Amino acid sequence: MSGSRLAQWQSRFNALSERERLLVFAAVLAVCWGLVELLFLGGLRTRQAMEAQNVATLREQVDQLTTRQAELDQQITAGPLQAAQAQEADLLKRIGAADLALRGEGVRYLDANRARQVLHELLKGSGLTLVSMRNLPAEIALSTRDSVVAQPGDADAGEPQADESAADAADTATAAEHAKRNGADTPSVGLDLFRHPIAVELEGSYADMVRYLARIEGSEWSLMWHELKIDTLEYPRARLRFVVYSFSLEEAWIGV
Repeated sequence: MSGSRLAQWQSRFNALSERERLLVFAAVLAVCWGLVELLFLGGLRTRQAMEAQNVATLREQVDQLTTRQAELDQQITAGPLQAAQAQEADLLKRIGAADLALRGEGVRYLDANRARQVLHELLKGSGLTLVSMRNLPAEIALSTRDSVVAQPGDADAGEPQADESAADAADTATAAEHAKRNGADTPSVGLDLFRHPIAVELEGSYADMVRYLARIEGSEWSLMWHELKIDTLEYPRARLRFVVYSFSLEEAWIGV
């Protein structure tokens, strides 16, 4: 019975004019895209927003702690050394904990060195044909490196203040040497989190594309992508283009 009903639908479709066929085809595409948006992309966008908010919060905490560390460095050279050293030790401990949390955000995502391999594995049995897969230049997604800020007025100091500046420099050098003898050297704290984009281009049916995207979403890795684009070729085949993000603490691609 289902075969006869399918034959009836096929005969009705063949009886339509070319314009009516195009309208039917456009309606099918709209329904497919609506299903992708409803079942897949909505939850992904929500999760991406939450992850971005978490990383932004961690970065703000590290920036605040780094600023406080700079203030304590000034206190070491000008104020009571013992109290400043104790405060700085506590601050370095808190910065280290924040860095570990930030590294944790990075390792939750698929490492750049395994991204292509995992994408190939997920593609097996999907019914889709891989057209291209290429690495794009790495980008800095997050950086907490310390920056050296010049003190205001240094460049504007005139010749009449030369003797006074020399005396200040001597005092600063003496305080720095004293801090060094007491073990108050401050290590540089910071890291760079690199985002490695991979441009993927596939061909196949809309149903296979939806299943492939669902397979990526259901994998153990927190994959992120954007620039999702679908172009119709010859019904029922289409071309899917998107960019997958992987994360690493290394800028260079290794082993891919």
